[in-house]
Amino acid sequence: KRNFFPFPGKLLSWLYEPKIFRAAQKIVVTNEGTKDYYEREYGALVAAKIVVIHNSVFAESYKDVPARTAVAPYVILYTGRIYWPQIQALQNLVAAVKAIDLPVHVKIYAPNPPAYLKKLGLAGATISWHVAAPKDMPMVQADSDILFLPLSWGTKSQEIIDTATPGKFTDYLIAGRPMIIHAPKNTFLARYAREHQCALVVDDNSVSKLQEAIKTLIVNQPLASSLVKNARETFLKNHEASVNAKKFASLFND
Repeated sequence: KRNFFPFPGKLLSWLYEPKIFRAAQKIVVTNEGTKDYYEREYGALVAAKIVVIHNSVFAESYKDVPARTAVAPYVILYTGRIYWPQIQALQNLVAAVKAIDLPVHVKIYAPNPPAYLKKLGLAGATISWHVAAPKDMPMVQADSDILFLPLSWGTKSQEIIDTATPGKFTDYLIAGRPMIIHAPKNTFLARYAREHQCALVVDDNSVSKLQEAIKTLIVNQPLASSLVKNARETFLKNHEASVNAKKFASLFND
């Protein structure tokens, strides 16, 4: 109900969400942050029905991804739609790269038109826009040095930001490239990444600290390798689709 559905969707979501939750036998959410949110919103009786099944993809999609040695110009990659949850953090990235003292290029793979990105300030000599089919994303991600995952500060729905685990996060975990998460400190995404040490987290709304993180991942290859290793382990533990499909199916046998 904290989403921004057009009328009458927003009104209906506020009316029916509590009714649906109280009537449901099971409620599936994609992370523990969302579970905690709904427990605060509706209490222990609803929370007892919640099952966490994390966002998932099949590991086979990434089995042929080649190894990559970081070579200048270094590529930072963002993939996915761009709208209000990401805009400010992506603007921080563009500002950081424009002022950094390393040869860094940002590639944005997004369905949004170039004119929209330019209007947002996501353009420049070191920024390029691309499109690709979902099936090509493993190789697109393989052709990068850093994967970038943003969530913004001061948005119109803090609840959405705090509980989000974007689908691309799951892809990034198994992509075999180090990840920077640029998101507010109290978001579930930042907490989860710190807990599993699967990404370098920049949780201050700071261009200079983002620059430092970019330099660190480029220069400190042992750290980058450790993050990639931990990301893969986290993926196999919580995000492998063949495992999570069985968890989902088991709900119908209870």
